[in-house]
Amino acid sequence: MADKDKKMKTTLRIVGEINIETLKTFLDETDEIMEEYERFKTEASMIKPELLQKFPPITVEISSYGGCT
Repeated sequence: MADKDKKMKTTLRIVGEINIETLKTFLDETDEIMEEYERFKTEASMIKPELLQKFPPITVEISSYGGCT
């Protein structure tokens, strides 16, 4: 059952050099957020269809001195 007090993680923080590993982590974490939302949506629709809501915005915070991908 969906927990009303549980908040979805929708902020991704990128700290340090931007490189291929950083990009892979970013993509993996974005996938996790979308999968968590899909699970929530499935649980909520079983309880009450009115609980369905739009996908929340994903905030990306970058603190980097540079790099390349």
